[in-house]
Amino acid sequence: MKFSQLGRSMVEMLGVLAIIGVLSIGAISGYSKAMMKYKLNKQAEQISTLIYNAFELYNRPEFNAQNVSSSFTYLVPVMYKLGLIPANEVYRNQGFEDAMGNLILLYWVREGNAYGDGYFRLTVEHDNNIIANSYVDFNSCQNILTVVQQMHADLWKVTPQVGNGGSLYEYYGDKYCNTSKNSCLRDLTLTKIGDICADLDGKRSWINILWI
Repeated sequence: MKFSQLGRSMVEMLGVLAIIGVLSIGAISGYSKAMMKYKLNKQAEQISTLIYNAFELYNRPEFNAQNVSSSFTYLVPVMYKLGLIPANEVYRNQGFEDAMGNLILLYWVREGNAYGDGYFRLTVEHDNNIIANSYVDFNSCQNILTVVQQMHADLWKVTPQVGNGGSLYEYYGDKYCNTSKNSCLRDLTLTKIGDICADLDGKRSWINILWI
């Protein structure tokens, strides 16, 4: 008596599973890249929006730079109340988290400088615990410096910094850039940005952006 055998062999089943595995890995990789691109685009939008909204804050009657008594004033809480920062941002430690998980802090600093009565300082760091080995990761660093490089006409200077010492790098906006003395923000290349961010990555570091 003969029996008809239906179904797939073990080899065929293993082949199908292998194909499914390869497709799954490709899908996960593609999803991860898409999510990273989304986060970087969101971060770029957050940084540029905060900077330009600070220009608006400076001209509002609620904020009079000459009457700010503190020499070092947190401005993110103020901007929240005035609707200059979206309510859905994650607020913590007098600042908010960007899309890449960095802490964004905005200050009004009153001290002698090129602007006279004070200036805005936007600081990007991974954590504000000075004991921790906090750092701005390579992707965030590249993204932020690329964004601010395009804003060279409106900024005073950008200072990526490692450790507690002085800034290793300083790049100045158009009004304060002297090619014989100061490095120009407008001349910052993608290659140089990559070199800077490689130096910051994995070390206690942050990025300061200054303007009025």
